[in-house]
Amino acid sequence: MHEPLLIELPDLRLPRDFAWRRQFLAAVEEQRGRLGLPGHFAVPRFLGYYFCGRRPVVLAGRWRVTLEAAPSLRQLLEMLEQLTDPPFNLVADSEETAPDFLLVHDGHDGGCWLWEFEPGCRFVGARPPASHPGRYPAAGEEEEGRGWSRPGT
Repeated sequence: MHEPLLIELPDLRLPRDFAWRRQFLAAVEEQRGRLGLPGHFAVPRFLGYYFCGRRPVVLAGRWRVTLEAAPSLRQLLEMLEQLTDPPFNLVADSEETAPDFLLVHDGHDGGCWLWEFEPGCRFVGARPPASHPGRYPAAGEEEEGRGWSRPGT
């Protein structure tokens, strides 16, 4: 078994609220409402981005949302291709396939990494640490002071 490839991108910083600007939060809340789930979505610190064809996909916790293509998201893909030589594949051919890599974004400081897709998905889908031994946060509960609530709060 090999160590998953993780590539730091020190020249790439995204705004802390990048997912909100791209309507990710609104899309999750809309989907949550259609499913009849109570409460509000607590956005985790780390989010993952990849593309399915030309459409951007955002991963956060257990949520996966395909967004409408926007110029800034296409520019992000172009910028990644310029920063990495050779380019690392962040584009899936279809919803049934996966790209080679996931862009992981730290909403706390804007830092970005490329991570092999499966380990990256597990990372952004992981639950935050519990505040008490043997206890997991309840659905919708935020771990205040641990960097797991919405960036900037």
